[in-house]
Amino acid sequence: MKKTVYLVEDNFEISELIDYLLTDINVDVRLFATIAGFKKELHRLPPPNLIILDIMLPDGNGIDICREMKTDKHTR
Repeated sequence: MKKTVYLVEDNFEISELIDYLLTDINVDVRLFATIAGFKKELHRLPPPNLIILDIMLPDGNGIDICREMKTDKHTR
């Protein structure tokens, strides 16, 4: 079964490189440039095998999102 990674990264070059490398090893990558976009889709999409969060994003902080997800009762 194909693995899925959610990548929350606002730097286009970094996200393209990670997407390229993971896609090359048959991983499905979903890209998000903002926390708002990530949160909007998080509960709609199937759970990923891995989430990669940038620390400094234009609309927040990846560490805060990680903490929020740990305490969120609705996170799968």
